[in-house]
Amino acid sequence: MKTRLALILVVVAAAAVAFLLFKFSTPKPTPRPPVPAPQPPPGPATPRESVAAYLEALYEGDLPAAYQHLSTRSREAHPYDQFVQLCREGPGPDLDLDAAQEHAVEEDHARVTVPVLEDVAEATFNTVLEDGAWKVVFVEGKPGFPYP
Repeated sequence: MKTRLALILVVVAAAAVAFLLFKFSTPKPTPRPPVPAPQPPPGPATPRESVAAYLEALYEGDLPAAYQHLSTRSREAHPYDQFVQLCREGPGPDLDLDAAQEHAVEEDHARVTVPVLEDVAEATFNTVLEDGAWKVVFVEGKPGFPYP
């Protein structure tokens, strides 16, 4: 009986040692850093780039992209359905995007002129800086030929 008790104690002790070795020798998983939420791509870096991106989207018929290049005030003045209707009425004249020029660039607003192809006229686009991106101001006129 004493040997049986000794054998049980040895088995219990061995199980306890095995448990302790397992518990303290198993590496704990290191917490992973949180995955950052995807950020939208940065907007155009200059007023000229903003106007060019806006007009290219209009010319390609990508009206959702063009609409995203509009300032907050412009989107308030022209809800998306109205903007689409204005675009369907005609985008305006063909403009020479390569010859676009920035004027009166200030801290948070600038003017960009874009010559009309095969004409002496030009379109003037006002832009504003919103949340680090230049946005096109469109309040009156046609989407591709706004009134300043």
